[in-house]
Amino acid sequence: MAKRVRRRFNDRYDDYINSRLFGLRVDSSNRCFELETLLSECREVAAFWRSMAIGWASCDDISHQQQELILALLKEKHFQFPEHSFREQLDPSDLDWWMQQKSDLPLTIYRGCSSERVSAMSWSLNRKIAESFANGHRGFEVPNPVIATADVNWDSVLFATNCRSEQELLIDFKSLTVRKTETFQKV
Repeated sequence: MAKRVRRRFNDRYDDYINSRLFGLRVDSSNRCFELETLLSECREVAAFWRSMAIGWASCDDISHQQQELILALLKEKHFQFPEHSFREQLDPSDLDWWMQQKSDLPLTIYRGCSSERVSAMSWSLNRKIAESFANGHRGFEVPNPVIATADVNWDSVLFATNCRSEQELLIDFKSLTVRKTETFQKV
């Protein structure tokens, strides 16, 4: 019976998250503002990670300032509650994908973006995905496109999702050392 009550709570909370992040006057270009507000209001760590799991992948055109705010919230939860990670709130297919990435060796990650936006928290495990972002994506023009390459340890990933098949990782970009940046020729 307790499991059933918990499931109802999750369904109600998912409905609440969806109403906040996908409601009137909220679209992919301003959703990050609402997500940052929602995350800062979360009192329970499970609610925080569930909000990230539902909302992050649908945010586009995230400013450096927004990344700074969300990064601070992610780091706070990641280090304050290491036993309660984002993995607990991933959908089963995302969790299976993420657990397959587990390794004692560093993960090679890629970022496709304009040369001015290499220092950011969103990276991919797949170079082809990074190339698609450097080429322009979902209507966004990318001036001076580059592909950046870095290595990161599995345990230092703050959040991961594959819900749009982007193999996306959120990284503390302030402590990340980019190993290589190469100019990308648009297709």
